[in-house]
Amino acid sequence: MGIITADSTSDGYVLFYKLAKNEEVNVRELDIITRGEIQHLLHVGANIKKRRLLVCAADGCMTLEKYLETPLSRGAFFRMISQMLDLVDSCKDKIMHIENIEFKIGRIFVDVETRRLRFIYWPVVNPQAKVDIAPFLKNIVFAATFLHTENTEYVYKYIHYVNNADPFSITAFGRFIREQLGCDIPRMSGDARNGTAYLLRTKTGERVMVDKPFFRIGAHRNSADYVIFDNETISRRHADIVIVGERFYVVDNTSTNGTTLNGAALIPERKTELLSGAELMLSDESFTFIVE
Repeated sequence: MGIITADSTSDGYVLFYKLAKNEEVNVRELDIITRGEIQHLLHVGANIKKRRLLVCAADGCMTLEKYLETPLSRGAFFRMISQMLDLVDSCKDKIMHIENIEFKIGRIFVDVETRRLRFIYWPVVNPQAKVDIAPFLKNIVFAATFLHTENTEYVYKYIHYVNNADPFSITAFGRFIREQLGCDIPRMSGDARNGTAYLLRTKTGERVMVDKPFFRIGAHRNSADYVIFDNETISRRHADIVIVGERFYVVDNTSTNGTTLNGAALIPERKTELLSGAELMLSDESFTFIVE
């Protein structure tokens, strides 16, 4: 395996991967990462002349190791694991090797503002060392701390599952996590003023309640909170609505057909404040965002 070094900056971290002699950059995978086709991956740059050095910057982030020092709620824990599984699913969709993801708590990052996970994928052909995700998923619970004000039975249920799953299957584990996400996770009112937030879908008149701090809209039934089945232009993980304190934000997840807010196109992967009465377009699907 190549040599990995890391430096801290005033706004985050920079990591360097010096390729070993028998390693080469996978140009196809590097292009996928550069174009931002997988939302959870950090940008990776390559030394163009010799292609012997890869560089990854994690701006505005803390390490997952640092993040886990703060007690997690049940919802925060299972959403964290769900994001990891989303990444694995996305990499498989792009025929990328999940073993090339840095599954170490010191090299996984958390956006300071949105609390979304950000991962490093080294696009390397013939890496000499690979990481197995199964032990990581089994052991991460022991690196975390949990709110003592909540019933922590779910922690023991998680430990029981991962210790008794033999062989360990990512697919079966994903089903287990989705079941936990749907079980008794505290729902948020619309904002700190106890309002109710929802999206009004123009085509059907349906009221879609935004009742989670991290609410996803898309076409993928296993990862979206609201699934749009009847519009082929909607991406699998099209957009997120994120609640931070008393404010709402919308984030386009590098969707194929884009997202607009009040007629203005959103920059992918950048959160934009969402106010009551705003007109939101996911591709050609229209919604009105309302807080009452």
